[in-house]
Amino acid sequence: MHSQIAGFLTLVCALSANVVWAETPDPLRLVPGAADAVAKVENPRALYEAIYEHEVVQDFLKMDAVAAFYDTTKFRRLMQLIAYFEKELGQPRLDVLDGLTGGGAVLAARFEQKEVLVVVQAKDEELLKKFVMLTRKIIDQELARQDIKEKVEARRYRDLETLHFGKDIHIARAGSALLFANKEPVLKMALDLHLDGGKKSVADLPNLAQIKSQLPERPLLWGALNLEHMKKIEGVKNVLNTLNLDLASKFTNGGLIDVINRSRFVCAGLAREGNNLHIRFALPRGRDGMAPVASMILPDDDQGTLPMLQPPRVLISTGYFLDLGKFWEDRHKILTPEQAKSLDKFEAQTSKYLKGIGLGTILQQAGKYHRIVVTTPDKSPYQIKPTLKTGAFAVVLDMRDPGFAKSMGTILRGAALVGGFQYGVKMVEEKHGTHTLVTYYFPEKGKLDGDEGNIRFNFCPCFTHVGNQFVISSTLELGKDLVDCLTKETKEGTSAATQRTHLYGIGLAANIRSAEDLIVSQAILSRALPTAGAKKQFEDLVRLVERLGEVHLETHYGPKEFRFDIHWEYEKK
Repeated sequence: MHSQIAGFLTLVCALSANVVWAETPDPLRLVPGAADAVAKVENPRALYEAIYEHEVVQDFLKMDAVAAFYDTTKFRRLMQLIAYFEKELGQPRLDVLDGLTGGGAVLAARFEQKEVLVVVQAKDEELLKKFVMLTRKIIDQELARQDIKEKVEARRYRDLETLHFGKDIHIARAGSALLFANKEPVLKMALDLHLDGGKKSVADLPNLAQIKSQLPERPLLWGALNLEHMKKIEGVKNVLNTLNLDLASKFTNGGLIDVINRSRFVCAGLAREGNNLHIRFALPRGRDGMAPVASMILPDDDQGTLPMLQPPRVLISTGYFLDLGKFWEDRHKILTPEQAKSLDKFEAQTSKYLKGIGLGTILQQAGKYHRIVVTTPDKSPYQIKPTLKTGAFAVVLDMRDPGFAKSMGTILRGAALVGGFQYGVKMVEEKHGTHTLVTYYFPEKGKLDGDEGNIRFNFCPCFTHVGNQFVISSTLELGKDLVDCLTKETKEGTSAATQRTHLYGIGLAANIRSAEDLIVSQAILSRALPTAGAKKQFEDLVRLVERLGEVHLETHYGPKEFRFDIHWEYEKK
């Protein structure tokens, strides 16, 4: 491994040229258009500044547990090497990075052929010359020190020098660009593009403009995957066919699978928005031409999700559109004949045992908007504490028909009756304002087989309804908090996104704090820290997590495009 790395670096350093470009060309011109996947860093320095120099990352690096890494021999040697280059080149490290990679860097691959190509575009060729000379000097010394017998082999291809080390390292210069390939034919294809003017390269593809139009503005990093190529691969084809037939997948990913089946490519990009970051995944197909699954996953208007629920100590809040009534109406179009027949049979059976309340009745009474919340519990009604604490969670279901509350109440009370016989569960009706919550408690006397850690005492399930919203919660505390949220809720905060999830740094910090004793004890035992030192590191961690802000995930189906956006909102807009 050491010999391969050393040989690789030697090849990089051995390549230099006297070509000076009037302006920095696009490295995509050297990537064959037949690539299955391409990823490009537009400006490595800008990416470095956006990530490494972000104040949260800097605060993370200052934590005692992380800072200890800087005190290692390998890291000190790395910093000495960087300082040496800064001194000899007469520029700070970020200016060196910009000069050597300022034109961008591209990674391309073909999966079935196991081919990889890397193109790094230099901006300052004079700086590159000095850099390769210094690096060549250092690497030659390292090769001699390690007594590496395998040598670099120089060859010629169309009057250009190519260098090869072992079976997997093939390098050449193409003007001011460095080419790295794992197979010699791949290197030659890239050199042909350089010598023949870049025809039939990725930069020459008609889809490139469409791909860029769907990315975030001014992306630092972006990539694209050729789905037309990928869907011909047997393994990929089998996975898509399986997902198309899977019943659960129709509910969770039915729309996305349909869009993938109709799309030529998928692209993704990372952009910086002040101190916030934005990642987007996009496909060039949307609502238009979608299969019958569209009737249950897409709204007729612009209201895709209700406002996000944010009870105290919220960790995760999710909202999504799923019209279960439409699913039941169109089940014979959405499902395979066998699936639809099995569902009809299940409907007939449930109606017998639930006083005429069949699956179809429940689905048609249910509404289109659904929400899920996870929080960190604060208080427990039990004296016995579980060995492992879990988060509290709840489902809030929209009701098209008030009969839904009665139907669900009947089902849940019946399930609790069984639980009462088997586990001694006690049902209590508790008032919270004007609302009644039906709550179930586990008895604290005696043991329960299979629950040696008393995990059951994380839960006191309850259900209620607030207006047209039906609430099922794992704890009474969260149930009451959601009643308060729903009572005050307005239309403000609805979105056209058909699925939204918010992750909260403050909620995560509260969850970490609930495990303080365990985390501090592990720090003391694993790193031999004094108690005061371990507690200080814990507090530093909690404060850092509290400052993380929020991560928002959103799914949008436009007429002709699909977008999945991830926004890290470190600073509120």
